[in-house]
Amino acid sequence: MYGLVLEGGGTRGAYQVGVYKALMEKNIEFGVITGTSAGGLNGAFFAMRKYNDLVELYNRLTPELMFEADDDVIELLSKEKFYDTELLNLINAAKKVLDSKGLDITPFKNVLKEYVDEDVLRNSGIRFGVVTIDLDKLEPIEIYLEDMEEGHVVDYLIATSSLPIFKGKVNGKRFLDGGFYDNLPIKMLIKDNEVEKVYVIRLYAEGVVHDYSKYDNLVLFEPSEDLGGLLSLNKEMINKNINMGYYDAIRKLEGHDGKLYTIRNKEEKYFLDILTSMSDKKIDMLADVLLVDSGMDKRRALFEEIIPLVAKMLKLKKQAGYKDIFIAMLERIAHVHKVDKYRVYDIEELVKIVRKQDLRKDYFDKNIWEAIKLGTIRIINVLDSETDKILEAIFSVIVEE
Repeated sequence: MYGLVLEGGGTRGAYQVGVYKALMEKNIEFGVITGTSAGGLNGAFFAMRKYNDLVELYNRLTPELMFEADDDVIELLSKEKFYDTELLNLINAAKKVLDSKGLDITPFKNVLKEYVDEDVLRNSGIRFGVVTIDLDKLEPIEIYLEDMEEGHVVDYLIATSSLPIFKGKVNGKRFLDGGFYDNLPIKMLIKDNEVEKVYVIRLYAEGVVHDYSKYDNLVLFEPSEDLGGLLSLNKEMINKNINMGYYDAIRKLEGHDGKLYTIRNKEEKYFLDILTSMSDKKIDMLADVLLVDSGMDKRRALFEEIIPLVAKMLKLKKQAGYKDIFIAMLERIAHVHKVDKYRVYDIEELVKIVRKQDLRKDYFDKNIWEAIKLGTIRIINVLDSETDKILEAIFSVIVEE
């Protein structure tokens, strides 16, 4: 039996929706699912096999659909960021929330009731559990579906995601978001169930995460980029996170290369051949602008000075291979030029697309390189603002036909 653990993290949870889509496509079934906060909400939908409904819900979310509050409070919650110029508005809104003893989340509870079919969930064949905290007793609660009172599943879904600013009681009790006790309930799943493998989808949000390094049967999915704010309701960001989750998972499940892009796997020899087949003219071009000692053998200069310097620019580890270096450079340039991340590429295809971009082929600041060569400046510190330009120039030489 396989288990699935879902970390809490507000609307960042859209990332888990994308990962789950990839898992469904690979026919990976789960016998038990545990989650905290948004992870608990997602887990209920996964257990009900309501993927499409969950995508719909994320795209329906607005402050009005989640909270009952004055218009100015709703307007403030709709914003992506709070700027200093809005400090007075923020203070006034916070005062209103406190005066009314918290935000009323009745609208969101009613929306959940539209989607959550308790009978379907209880008959799914999947053991489902969440984490919350009894605020009156100050005790953590790890509870599975079979121990939830009939007719109160939605109450427990609200309980696992109850922030301190939320108003009212759940089923007559006061609860606190389970993330304050265990935002990634791996231990809960493993201690209560016999599982062969546990799939874990991280969000890296605020919350308590216990050490899970001792478990050797975990399959970890982690976001390749920042997922945005905890309560971001920006539809573009939500759908970007769904796509990111899907392609991060496909990359892992199918063994593709890349960290930001999904690139079909190639052996190390393919990338070594690209470098060894470079003409003397190309190596001379790089050697001239990178101020490599002209007395050194060209091939030695390429592999002993030029390539290691590129690896430093990319902040790769010393053990990085030629494949790692080439793909990291390719991905960085593709990212700068906003090449679509959410598809599967052949390496030749992505190189061709990048070559068509307006690369700064003639950019080499010899003053910078001279200072690096002399050791008067550190490459990691100085090149941050110029690295992209220099990498583009180097890459254009390497892949030029």
